[in-house]
Amino acid sequence: MIDRRILSWIVLVAALLLALALAAAIGSERLSFFDLSEQQAAILFDIRLPRVLLGACVGASLAVAGASLQALLRNPLAEPYLLGVSNGAALGTMIAFVFFEQFAFARPVMAFAGAGLATFTVYQMARSRAGMNVERLVLSGVIVTTFLSSIIVLLTSLLDAARLRGFTFWLLGDLSQATMNGFYMTLAASVIGTIVLTSQARPLNLMMIGERDALDFGVEVSRVRLIVFGIASLLVGTA
Repeated sequence: MIDRRILSWIVLVAALLLALALAAAIGSERLSFFDLSEQQAAILFDIRLPRVLLGACVGASLAVAGASLQALLRNPLAEPYLLGVSNGAALGTMIAFVFFEQFAFARPVMAFAGAGLATFTVYQMARSRAGMNVERLVLSGVIVTTFLSSIIVLLTSLLDAARLRGFTFWLLGDLSQATMNGFYMTLAASVIGTIVLTSQARPLNLMMIGERDALDFGVEVSRVRLIVFGIASLLVGTA
């Protein structure tokens, strides 16, 4: 008899592959994987496949980042937006749209820098002599998120109609500019980040019981926090 966990993995992987295949096949031009013309092959491999793969990779990165933050904060509602990470990435991208549009890699670099800076700011605001508690961390995240949102709104006034439309589509998850190179970069960051966060699964499980209990078991709580925040920023920024 197949183990239930293995069966679950088989079903999930099969569902993912089916979803990817349907996403690549369905569109304004219906495609059949068994009989592709030269034009249809170009549509599949040059346009749809990069978008589908990048979309799946971005979703996986955000899911891993969100799950790790929920475990760290012991709050099922915690996610990158709540802690200012998403807004930091959005602000970095907005700055790239306004000031560095001529550079090809400005958006991902600035998005990662913005996410990292927002995370560092929230982390420093939440620290105190008595340590760090979840309530203070979430409150700091809300403050930083609100502040960054106001800056983003201010910078939108500096964009012309075309760039404002491009930034709006980016915020909505636009994948029209997806390339295989972009997918490979995002995939590398996602795999590395997932491996690092998976290595912190046991400390995170102990911290969900309580930080004092985790300390009694020898968990370096501050180190785990720093790793989770840093990798979550990497995943959100590259996504």
